[in-house]
Parts: sequence; C-alpha cells; structure tokens
Amino acid sequence: MDTFLSLAMTPLMAVEILAGEFMVARYFDRRRYFHLRFFGSAAVCLFLTVWIEILYYLITGNQFNYGAPSDLAGMVFKIFYYITIFGMTVFCVAFSYRQSFTVVLVCASTGYAVQHLASSAGMLFNVLTENLPSPQLYVAQAAVWLVTRAAVYGAMYFLLRGRRFEEEYYPGNKRNKIVLCFLVILVFICLSRLSYDDPDRSQFAKVAEPCYAMFCSALIIAVQFSMAKNDVANRELLDAKELLHQEREQYLMTKENIEIINEKCHDLKHQIASLREDKSEKYISEVENAVMIYDSTVKTGSAVLDILLTEKKLQCESRNIKLTTVVNGQLLGFMEEMEVYSLFGNALSNAIESVASLPAEQRHIALKVRRAGDMCSIHVENPYAGTITFSEDLPQTTKDKNWHGFGMRSMNRIVTSYGGVMTVTVRDGIFSLDILMPVETE
Repeated sequence: MDTFLSLAMTPLMAVEILAGEFMVARYFDRRRYFHLRFFGSAAVCLFLTVWIEILYYLITGNQFNYGAPSDLAGMVFKIFYYITIFGMTVFCVAFSYRQSFTVVLVCASTGYAVQHLASSAGMLFNVLTENLPSPQLYVAQAAVWLVTRAAVYGAMYFLLRGRRFEEEYYPGNKRNKIVLCFLVILVFICLSRLSYDDPDRSQFAKVAEPCYAMFCSALIIAVQFSMAKNDVANRELLDAKELLHQEREQYLMTKENIEIINEKCHDLKHQIASLREDKSEKYISEVENAVMIYDSTVKTGSAVLDILLTEKKLQCESRNIKLTTVVNGQLLGFMEEMEVYSLFGNALSNAIESVASLPAEQRHIALKVRRAGDMCSIHVENPYAGTITFSEDLPQTTKDKNWHGFGMRSMNRIVTSYGGVMTVTVRDGIFSLDILMPVETE
C-alpha cells in the first residue's frame, strides 16, 4: 500500500500542475486536434514520471518517496526530476496551444504556483495528522488532499475567470516573465528541497516551511496578475501611440488635400465667371454648386478644427448626412492640435458611422462648441438604431474586438488630461456626447 501510494504521488503532482495550467490557458488559441494533443501529451508525461521512478529504484535499489526526507543524492535527483516534470508540462502546453514560448512559460509557472500553493497547504494540515494510526492516517490525508485542492483550485478558477493572458501579453515584459519562470523553479524546487529533504528538521520547521511556501506561491501568482495588468496598460499605451501616429498622418494628408482642393476651387470659380457669357445660367449654376461642395467654407477660429470639419463635411455630403455645426474654435486654444483632431475626429467618426445606416431623413449630426461660464462645452448628438452596450460608463463597439471601445477611451483620456469630464447619454433614440473642460483664462 505504501509503495503504491509513493509511486502514485509524483504522477499526481504532474496532474495537479497540468490542471493549474489548463485553468490559466482556458482562453488560449487551441491547436488542431487539441484534446488529442493535450491529453495524449499529458498521458506520455505521466507514463514517463512513473518509469523514471522505476528506473531510479532499479539503479539505486532505493524506493522514491515523494515529499519524504532524503540524503544528498536523493535531494539532487529530486531537483532534476521535478525540473523534468515541469519541463514536460511546459511541452504539453506548447504542443496543445498556439502561443509564443514566453506566454507558455507564464502559463506553466502560474499553474505550478497553483499546485505548489495547494500542496503546501496540504502539507501544513498533514502535520496535525502525522501521529494517527495507518487506517485513520490515510483517510485524514485523503480528506486534507481533497479539501485543500478544492479550495485552492476553486479560488483560482474564479480569480482567473475572464482573464486572458494571451491578449494581455506585452513583449516588453519578456525578460521579466522568463526571470519569473526561473524564480518559480528556484523557489518551488531547489529551495524547497533544502528544507523538506532535511531529515533532522524540527516540528516548528515542518509548520514554518509550508507557510513560507504558501506565501511564496501566493506572491508569485500575485506578481503574475500584476504583470498581466501591466501588460494591458502597456499595450493600450502602444495602441494609443499608434493611433496618434495614424491620426497625425491623416491630418497632414487631409490638410494638404484640402489646400489643393481650395486652390482648384478658387481657380474654377474664376473660370465659371468667364463662362457665363457662353453658357446658360442654369448650366453654370449646376457646375458652380458641384464645385462649392468641395470649397472649404468652415471657419471656426481653430485651424485644426477647420481642416477636420471640412473633411467630415465632405464625408457627410457623400453619404447624404446633414452636419450642423455651431462652433467657437477659439475656445480650444488651450489644447494641443493633435488632441483637438483626435477628440473631434473620434466623436464625429462615431456619429457618422451611427447614422450612415439610418433612413435618409434621420441622417443628421449636430456639433456645438460654446463657452459655459469658465468651461468649454462640447455637445455632439445624433440618432441611432439598435442597442448600445456600455462598459465603465462608456459605449462599446462590436466592430473590431481588437479596438473594442478604444476610440471612446482615447477621448476620455484626452478630456481627463485637461481636468474635464465626458458623459454619454442615450434617450429616445438620440445619442448625446457632452464634454466640459475648464478654459484657460489670462
């Protein structure tokens, strides 16, 4: 009985590690024939763990005892053996999921931390039952194993729910993640052997060691979560920089195009005047109206806003959308040019996209920028159809999951940076965006 339990404990450890990794990797992109890959490689892993113990017995004549004190040779063997088991679980994850090696290491080290936390909790409670007779001892240890694993793995299941490590992965933290993986091996395997494998350790050490191991496991899991959160922030920062770069390029291109159009329109108006002697007034009026569509007549007092509104009016004209503007652009002098372009560009792009699918008579957008006391008030409203989903008081888009609500978050970040507030309301089929920012006074 003791021999069978000793032989089964290490494969059971591998199963626990794989279970922890499976929880962390639940949202990973799975490879083809995933179940065959994962459970097949797991079976090979368990097969090898058993045969390594058998070979250890055949070579040394000693039975391998999981978690039991051992001499120096046994300690060294355990270190390499447990590192091998960890390496095999890393292979299982890499073989079954379509992820980078660094993400696989994050998953494996977190799964190992979960297993080590549960195992250390079990060891702590087993100290209380070690003096029981054999039949009662087996029952007590089995109960401790079930309770500690259920508690730790259940808690981790809820902590990991909805957390997508592969989406939060940020390449800038690659070195930190690899270092953390080796720290897991150092703490969970190497340092643990120096304490657990000491046959002369005191009763106090038997209590203190699992407490210390639980603390280290919980700390490493917390660091993993913190790094994942940092990944989200860094990735959003990269997205913001890329979006700002794209907007700057678009702004420069739009500015150049509109200047060219204005020059051509100016020349065409003079040419139309000279044609009036030879063509009918009706024909001339039609040509003149067509030209005026592209004539930049937006004058708000803000050069950036003039360019943007001219661009958006051309877009609205092509989609039969009525854009009404009452704008005092001089109030926006306290803002950086690209932030003005980004803020109003996102707001109007969202509005245009919202009304473009509506019947022609409902395609209208209103933009107002005015002073309200010591504040600059910005109001955008437009009709909408369908249902708008909110997250953290901001509407979300389902157009592209990789940019899910990013435009609104970018706008809110700009407004907040100037000490302002942004609110969104939907009522009676009207979407309203309101922004208040303090105006700098001399």
